[in-house]
Amino acid sequence: MFVLFIVPAYAEISAMIPRSGSIVRYPQYAYWGLRIFPYLVGIHMGYTAVVTAEVEAIVSYLSAFFPTLMVSGVPSWEGFAVAVLATYFLLYNGIVILHCATSGAGLPLSMAYV
Repeated sequence: MFVLFIVPAYAEISAMIPRSGSIVRYPQYAYWGLRIFPYLVGIHMGYTAVVTAEVEAIVSYLSAFFPTLMVSGVPSWEGFAVAVLATYFLLYNGIVILHCATSGAGLPLSMAYV
């Protein structure tokens, strides 16, 4: 519900002061230095938790086909290896697609990596 109030504010600020990294920059402009640190830690934890949850879901779904990946609901060593590889490929492909989409190569080249 509160997002409905936050999004127009960010949109208005983005139009007035266009800067890269706006989700971090604008609070820094408003509150300065160390006051923004807890906010940045929260953003970092949120972004990190999304990737971790996706990888855990991938390993748990794959354990239906490969039962050795999870033992009693906890990833085994094989599951851990699959989780590390899944994290690498998720992050690498996300960066490649973002680069292709923003570098002028556009959508046709980014679809080659999907």
